[in-house]
Amino acid sequence: MSRPGRHAWVRISPGARLRLRADADDDRFDAVRAWLALGRPFVARARRDDDPPEQVPLALSRPRPSPGVPFCVEPDAVLGWSPPPPLRHAIGMLPPAWVEPARALDGALGALGVEAGVFGSAAWSLVAGSSRMTASSDLDLVVPVRDRASLDGALARLAAAQAGAPGRIDAECVWPDGRAAHWRELSAGGATVLTKSVDGAALERVDALRAALP
Repeated sequence: MSRPGRHAWVRISPGARLRLRADADDDRFDAVRAWLALGRPFVARARRDDDPPEQVPLALSRPRPSPGVPFCVEPDAVLGWSPPPPLRHAIGMLPPAWVEPARALDGALGALGVEAGVFGSAAWSLVAGSSRMTASSDLDLVVPVRDRASLDGALARLAAAQAGAPGRIDAECVWPDGRAAHWRELSAGGATVLTKSVDGAALERVDALRAALP
């Protein structure tokens, strides 16, 4: 089985042994167990220094302001995974003020051949079947880019969408190798940006990131 990228939905065995962090309380453990009992997926996250290297790092994603619950499972507990759900599937779960801006952004990115996915509160709403977002909530997106043209086009369309959005658009542009950088940092014109992947975070040069794209 291939390795899930950050924000992927991961389904695990109902009998999976959960390894929570040492500072996790019983309420967090119970929350993970309750979510698992419903057959719902968890979210793939970046590996932390205290995660066992042979285990798969996951998290129970919860709507803000509740913090997520990180934990790990053995690889054989993973039943399967899927990429973050497309933005178009989540539009019906968004607050009314977000619907048209999100639909317009989805169409603008789609014209580039780019399909944005959702994570965070929008993804949680899809899984849970009820929305906890408000008009001022952030819209968390993953935007896969395949080349420099799609990167530049996506950045331009994200900027245009943000100008008319009721809340903050938090979008990560994701390279084919799984590295991701925030669209605002990429648009700021700085020499370096923070990239994130399932292996952790790193400060990288923007010109090197662009050179990695055809």
